[in-house]
Amino acid sequence: MKIHLRLTLAALFLLLVLPACQASQPQATQAPQPAITGPYAAMQSTDSGVLPASIQVGTSINQAITLQNLPGEGLTSAEFNCGYDANLVEITGLANADIFGADALAAINGPADGKFIFAIASVSQKASAGGKVFKFDIKATSPGTLTLSCLVKASSGGPLFDIVFQPATVTITP
Repeated sequence: MKIHLRLTLAALFLLLVLPACQASQPQATQAPQPAITGPYAAMQSTDSGVLPASIQVGTSINQAITLQNLPGEGLTSAEFNCGYDANLVEITGLANADIFGADALAAINGPADGKFIFAIASVSQKASAGGKVFKFDIKATSPGTLTLSCLVKASSGGPLFDIVFQPATVTITP
């Protein structure tokens, strides 16, 4: 019964939060970021853990969005409302990366028109240590400078709070 209640509450959270977040999309920015002392999210390679500085048109890379410096009580849910230049890349294959457990409930909207939303809620396991939240593929289609930026909201079981996202910048060469 308790698991059924958690599943119902997690599904309700995802259904209520996704439509409200579609109205505002983050704008890509390359402003310098201050030192981060609390929880934060960032993009990294799923293979090496390091974001490449540049890739060539036609190249595909596997990436992940991670959460780091999590609060001691862990997280029960997180939502990533992300924007990027769709003229430079194609993003595909958004999938759970298990930081919230293999049975976590995830909802995905997009990618389309340079934006996507990935929301996830735990069922049996809180995210208590840093790690990969979701993974995806990026295929470079045109030269330029790609910046991926996300607005991140999370919960430790209570009210939602903001988490800093370190914008990711990759140069795409011909």
